[in-house]
Amino acid sequence: MNQNEYNFGSWICIPIIAYLSYMVNYLLDGFFQKNQDVLMNGMKLFEQHLDQIMEYPFRVSSYYNERSFPAILIGIMIFLVVDILSFLCRKTMMIGKEYGTAQWGNVSEMRKRLSDKNEEANILFTQDFSLMTDKRCGLNRNIVVLGGSGSGKTFRFVGPNLMQANMSFVVTDPKGDTVRDYTNVLVEEGYQIKILNVINPEQSDGYNPFAYIEKDDDVLKLISNIIDNTTPKGAQKGDPFWEKSESLFMQAVFFYVLYEAERQYLPRNFHTFLMIISEAKVMEEEGAKSPLDYRFQALDDNHIAKRTYRKFMSGAGDTLRSVIISVHSRLFPFESPGIQKIFEKDEMDLYALGEGKMVSGVRDQKTKTAMFIVIPDDDKSFNFVPGMLYTQMFQILYASARKYNNHLPIPVQCYFDEFKNISMPSNYLDIEATCRSRNIGVVPIFQDKSQIKALYKDSAGTLLANCDTLLFLGGTDPEVKKFISESLGKQTIWKKSSSVTRGKSGSSSQSEDRMGRELMTPDEVGRMDNKECIVMIRGEYPIKGKKLDATKHKRAKQSGLFGKPYFHRKSQSIQWKDVSEIRKNEIVLTYEMIMELLETGKHVFPSEEWIQKAEQLGEEQQKQQEKERKREWKVRLPEDFEDLSLVEILAKTQFQKTYMDVIVKAVEAEIPEKIVKSYIWNAMDEEEIERQIKIQRILQVSEQS
Repeated sequence: MNQNEYNFGSWICIPIIAYLSYMVNYLLDGFFQKNQDVLMNGMKLFEQHLDQIMEYPFRVSSYYNERSFPAILIGIMIFLVVDILSFLCRKTMMIGKEYGTAQWGNVSEMRKRLSDKNEEANILFTQDFSLMTDKRCGLNRNIVVLGGSGSGKTFRFVGPNLMQANMSFVVTDPKGDTVRDYTNVLVEEGYQIKILNVINPEQSDGYNPFAYIEKDDDVLKLISNIIDNTTPKGAQKGDPFWEKSESLFMQAVFFYVLYEAERQYLPRNFHTFLMIISEAKVMEEEGAKSPLDYRFQALDDNHIAKRTYRKFMSGAGDTLRSVIISVHSRLFPFESPGIQKIFEKDEMDLYALGEGKMVSGVRDQKTKTAMFIVIPDDDKSFNFVPGMLYTQMFQILYASARKYNNHLPIPVQCYFDEFKNISMPSNYLDIEATCRSRNIGVVPIFQDKSQIKALYKDSAGTLLANCDTLLFLGGTDPEVKKFISESLGKQTIWKKSSSVTRGKSGSSSQSEDRMGRELMTPDEVGRMDNKECIVMIRGEYPIKGKKLDATKHKRAKQSGLFGKPYFHRKSQSIQWKDVSEIRKNEIVLTYEMIMELLETGKHVFPSEEWIQKAEQLGEEQQKQQEKERKREWKVRLPEDFEDLSLVEILAKTQFQKTYMDVIVKAVEAEIPEKIVKSYIWNAMDEEEIERQIKIQRILQVSEQS
């Protein structure tokens, strides 16, 4: 209750006051009688009446006299006057809490309420605190992570939680280190592994947005997605006419690819979309038609693609030409061969994240998936690709949740490292606010608070408010230090003051008082030990504890941290091969060869001449492939390779275990270090090194004999 409002609850005491007043009147009855000795007579009657009351406290009628009723009224009035005066003079007293009640949380007590007894069912934060993953604790799984460069965002938080293997994961992976170090653990735990790699598309699974279009509205969402993710962040908004016109043009082509591509024996993917877009021309001659015009002309008048195309073509010629050029400019990054390879087919299976893998046509609702999005941390050219995937992924997850009463059967946790470099859905804050009920958690990771402000400006506070947990791993940014200090709050402490007056009549005095002090001042936040972190949970006192160490996790031995790096192996196409995949002595026909044979009416059986051409092509490609392999190999080696010892080279370079074993074998065979280094420098594989070891042993035996 508000302390400024009068509490009528105290009136419950009035019957007690009336009873006490009634009894006091009876006790004092002798003092009101007119006798010569009022005092003696009054004291005598007081003792008699007191004995009666003590023996029969509830024989009320026996104690009545003519003064009883006025006595009751006077007693009640005195009580009310005192109670009201007490209220009017009341002051808010919070002794020991005058300036704040901040304190560090009791970890052992918080674990009893917030941690699952099964440690694998928790999200790890510190070496002695973890948070349960389900709804029993009443918190969402949204966690905002703040940590400067080198504070251990991956090694001391993301990595240990991936090794928990308790949910499906979506992980942004700048540079690919997370994939390399932790994926083997997930493979051992039965996870499906999906990787979108825009750094090295050859090592990426395919992602075809067309695979997730189930209705016409999905086309509009996808095009809006493309426009959002190919518009530079912070770009000034121009006339919406141009953007809407681009959208209308792309809608027409999308609908054509969606409903007609397979009838034309074309794959339903971005390659086909770009090919058809390239057919668009605004013809100068009256009545002339472009190849794209002929495509749409062949469609039924009620076809959604044709109706949309007609709307687009109703504009003036110069306007249409400008829109087509603008679309080509927007879609130019999609022309990259590596990006086209990613968009060629779909292997991501976004439905599997929350529903499990498909077994006999039904989702098993138990097989977890780990999806890694590998992006460069120094180049945003192709960030539109993961941006499109994230937008479509959340749409799919929400649609999947609707099948299961808005709660996914498999929990999904998204770790967005380097959040500022990611093209997130335009409605990300809405997703953050609503994902808990769908069994989804998001973890945006920032280096400092200014990155949040740069992305969301006035809505930066909303992003933080949507996350029930904040993990601070350390940093030196002044704004972050101030923010953490203020978030921790103030405590009330005792202050002792003393003074001394010197001189002939010298004196001294001491006094104690209370004052407020931050639980940690900004400079103390900045000086925090790099091995410590702070966890702030909604409704709880903050925790300060030791950071996690990925190498101490019970599954760490299965990880790349102990010499078992993960390399993503993709299944190859049976029907078609990229030139880089041709093996030595493999007979192949190029597309041009096949077309020439078909045009000349020859049987599609290679002659000796064709075989020679194919073999020559294979040998040339083999040489080129070997040259490229050696170049990539040397890029991995330290720049000061020649100056380093063999031990230093092995310590600085991540080699596969089999390669390390054969190098050790070479050393054990007493092959000089200089020669072993030459094996590494010349990119010799394990088989070749084994052969060299045998040769060296033969030479050693011959020298001894």
